[in-house]
Amino acid sequence: EADATIQKPLATEGKDHGAIAYALGLAPKVSDIDPYLGAQKAFFDMVGKIVAVGGALPDMEKAGWDAWAVCGNTCQPNSDSTTTLTPQSGERNLAALVREFIGVREAVEAFNIPVISGKDSMKCSCIYDVDETFTLDDVPADLRRHIKLVDKGAGKRAIEIHDPPSYLASAAVKIQDYRKCVDSAFKHEGDFIYVVGTTKDHMGASQYNSALGYKEHGAPLQGGNGPKADFDEFKDIAARLHDTIDNELVASCSYIHAGGLATTIAKAAMAGEKGATIATEFITYEGNDNDDATRLYGETPGRFVVTVAPHNTEAFEQAMGKRARYIGEVAAKDIDIRRMDGIEEHIDLANVKQAYQAPLSFGLQELVRQ
Repeated sequence: EADATIQKPLATEGKDHGAIAYALGLAPKVSDIDPYLGAQKAFFDMVGKIVAVGGALPDMEKAGWDAWAVCGNTCQPNSDSTTTLTPQSGERNLAALVREFIGVREAVEAFNIPVISGKDSMKCSCIYDVDETFTLDDVPADLRRHIKLVDKGAGKRAIEIHDPPSYLASAAVKIQDYRKCVDSAFKHEGDFIYVVGTTKDHMGASQYNSALGYKEHGAPLQGGNGPKADFDEFKDIAARLHDTIDNELVASCSYIHAGGLATTIAKAAMAGEKGATIATEFITYEGNDNDDATRLYGETPGRFVVTVAPHNTEAFEQAMGKRARYIGEVAAKDIDIRRMDGIEEHIDLANVKQAYQAPLSFGLQELVRQ
C-alpha cells in the first residue's frame, strides 16, 4: 500500500515508539536523457517516499536521533576506454559516471543526508561476435541505444551491450513515533484530495511516453524535458508535510513518481478500495495551460498526493500554504477526471488493477502446478 516500509524492532517494543523506515529510488531511463538527472531523481524519489510515510529531513539546527543512512549503488557500463569496443564508448560511459555523482553530491549537500556505504558494479558491459545476419530489429526499441554494432572487417562484426548508467539510492531512516505514520490508501469517501508541489513539463523518459510510444509507434517517444528537482521547494514541502502528519491532520499520503499523478491516485484508490473524482485545472502547473497529459502523467520530482478528512482541511491548508492545491475528493469507486480540454474521463479501477497485477502473475500457473 506504500512505496516505503516501516519496521518496528521487537527488542524495542514497550520501550519507545521509534521505528525504521526503508525506501529506494532508481531511474535508469532518465539517464538516457542525462545521467545527472537520473541519479538525482533516484535520490530525490528515495527521500520523498520516506517523507510520505511521516519521516523528517535531518534538522541541522536541532540535534536529534533523526538519523538517515543511505546506501548508494552504481550499475555502470564499462568506462575503461582501452577495453571497450571503441574508445569513444568508454569515454562516454566515464562522462556519464561523472555526471551521476555531480547530481548525487548536490542532493547530499542540499538535504544533509549522508551516503555511508554502497556497492559499485563498474563494468556492466559485454562484447559478442555476431554474423552478417544479426540485426537490432528484434531488440526492444528502448534498449537499442545501449547496444553498439561495429564492423571489424573481413566480414566480422561485433556488438557491445551496456547497462544504462544507473544509480540506486536506498535509505534506512529513524522514525520517532510509528503510531503517527500514514500509508497511501484512500480512507473515506468525501475526504479531500490535494496535490502538494508544482507540476512542470517533465515528460521525458516518463512511463507515459514509453507506453504511448510503444502503442502507437513500436518504440518509446523520444525527447522531452527530463525531471529536474527543485530542492528549495521540496525542503519547504517536506517540513510542512511532516508537521501535518505529526499533528495527525493527514488521512493518507503518497509520493508521486513512476507514472505520475494519475498512477499515484490509482494505486492509492486500489489500496483503499475507493475511487476519486478530480479536475486537472486545479493542479499547480508550470507549462502549457491546456496540457492534460503532463498534469496527469508528468514525473516532476518532489510532489505528493495527500488526502485529508473534511474536518481537518482548514488546519491542513493553513499549515501547507500555497504548496497544497485541492483537486477533488475520494469517491466510492473508480476514477473520474475532468480534463482541461473538457473531456470527462472515466477510469475503471477493476481494469487498472488487473493490468497492474498482470506482470506479477507471470509464473503463478507454473508455481501452482509445482
